[in-house]
This record gives sequence, structure tokens and C-alpha cells, in this order.
Amino acid sequence: MITALTSIEVMFFSTEVFVSTLTERACDHRKASDSPAIPLIALLGLGHFIRTQISRIESLSRFVVDTQIQSLAALGSIARCMSEMRVSIRNYLRARDAAEEETISSRSHEDVLS
Repeated sequence: MITALTSIEVMFFSTEVFVSTLTERACDHRKASDSPAIPLIALLGLGHFIRTQISRIESLSRFVVDTQIQSLAALGSIARCMSEMRVSIRNYLRARDAAEEETISSRSHEDVLS
């Protein structure tokens, strides 16, 4: 005997089949992820990534040391010369007579040449 199903019964039946299919797939997925190899592979991959990033940072640091230290030394030398010139000009302007001006001028020329 064939009976006609109402739309509610059809909807309930299709929902039940869908839920049971999802449950079976979830169980299958859970069994695959219980393997201890998956976290181990993930940790090995992360370790390799970290090692490559650290070596990249080290090479960039060496580049900065090789190129930028010389630039900083040049800037320090320029700043030192500028401050010496400023002091020499100040002393020259504050000199009271020609002999003192000549002494200050000769000292500043010696500083420039050395």
C-alpha cells in the first residue's frame, strides 16, 4: 500500500537524511585528524618558516651594519667640524686686538689642516 506523504513529512525525512550524512562525515573527519602526524608536520613547517625568517633578518642586519655605520661616522665627523668652526668664529669675533685675532686664526687653520 502506497501512501502519499505530506510536505511536512517529506521535509522532516530530507532533514533527517541530511543530518545523518553530516554526522557521518564529521566522524570520518575526526578520525583523520586524530593522527599525531598532522600536528608534527605543522610544527616542522612552522620551525622551517621561523628559521628562514631569522636568517633573512640576520642578512638585512649585516647589510645595515656594513652600509650605515660608515654613514654615521661621516655625519659625526661633519658635526664635529661644524662645532669647531662655530667656536673658532665666535672666538675670532670676540678677540680684542689684532694679535689675538692672528693667534685664533692660526689655530683654526691648524685644526682644518689636521
